[in-house]
Amino acid sequence: MYRKVKIITTIGPSSGNYDTIYKLIQEGVDGFRINFSHGEPKQWDEWIKMVREVSTKLEKEVALIGDIPGPQIRIGNLPVQEIKAKETVKLVFGEETNEMKTIPIPIKKV
Repeated sequence: MYRKVKIITTIGPSSGNYDTIYKLIQEGVDGFRINFSHGEPKQWDEWIKMVREVSTKLEKEVALIGDIPGPQIRIGNLPVQEIKAKETVKLVFGEETNEMKTIPIPIKKV
């Protein structure tokens, strides 16, 4: 029977071992998501090799999905100042500002 729904699971420290990957594919997982915001390339490479090895052994095509990190908002350069809790500040687009109670965000779009 053909399924219209695909089962995708995130592979990580608790599921990134041969036996678990084998069982997941055997039970119907169609793809594995790897979150590239966490971990190291060496670990990701090991997971990819295990998924490929198991999928070959079980003769089942399995997708690998790389979830890359999106833009991370940082603040730009601002003058030394004290901002207290619950105090209102202004956010502006730009690399830096000399205005007090103003925080620059060095991106063009949010």
